[in-house]
Amino acid sequence: MKLSRMILGAFLASTIVVSGAQAAVYIGDKLATAEQLASKSSDSDKTTIAETLSNSVQESITNGYNSIGNTDLEITKGWHKGGNLPFDSTFEHVTVQVYKNNEYVKTCHAYSFQTKLDGPYQASCVKPK
Repeated sequence: MKLSRMILGAFLASTIVVSGAQAAVYIGDKLATAEQLASKSSDSDKTTIAETLSNSVQESITNGYNSIGNTDLEITKGWHKGGNLPFDSTFEHVTVQVYKNNEYVKTCHAYSFQTKLDGPYQASCVKPK
């Protein structure tokens, strides 16, 4: 296991309750904590992970965050830059895997910036081949 994944896994631990409902956001096999979801991007937007996941342009990300339609999310990498998707080298993002009915669906990057003023947060997803 890579050191960064071990550190990320160690950083994650119990459950989170958001607005009375348990969000289905995992890091490894553990539910993400409120502290983990409150982690802010280091750019000028200072977006929290919870903000970008709960108000995403990608419905599957928002559904996973809100436990809608038996959809779950797994955070595989916290705030970072880099990758092959649009905006990856320019903007900070969180990498998440989307699962529906416990089956992997796609990998997404949830970015720290909104698509318009008070609008949803940008995201890009790639489905497996």
